Amino acid sequence: MRTRLLSGSGVSWQFADVRFFGVRRFLAQEDMRMTNRKSVVAAGLAVLVAIGVATTVHGWTGQQNTLRFSGAVALPGVVLPAGSYRFQVMEGGSGDIVRVTSDDGRQPYFMGFTRTVKRPYTHDAKRAIVLGEAAAGTPPPVAIWFPTDGGNGHEFIY
Repeated sequence: MRTRLLSGSGVSWQFADVRFFGVRRFLAQEDMRMTNRKSVVAAGLAVLVAIGVATTVHGWTGQQNTLRFSGAVALPGVVLPAGSYRFQVMEGGSGDIVRVTSDDGRQPYFMGFTRTVKRPYTHDAKRAIVLGEAAAGTPPPVAIWFPTDGGNGHEFIY
């Protein structure tokens, strides 16, 4: 880029000689400053939007609880014997995919879609599981899981 100084009628202008796709253009120095300023503002806005999206997604995902059952319970397509299990909302999704694994996270038992439901005002905040009805001799199904660090729950789809 070369710079030229033009003067005439008592006013001097400084122009930059720039080539775009083989075509020569002359830009005033003020135009170049404005272009740089717009680029910086656009980049700053892009960073702010990216941070906002990341914090919004993080607020809905990554919730997990380790729950202990004294008897067998059912989830869609699987029966869990008595024991401890890790319930977690999967990262990077819409917040409606729940994964259930062993206590240490090594053995997966269930992964599926759920419906987001609000915790009723009368529901105890420490109560994490709502069990559904079951026929005699069959384990009760887990109807809703309420993570202990959130107000919304996840209703399992049977």
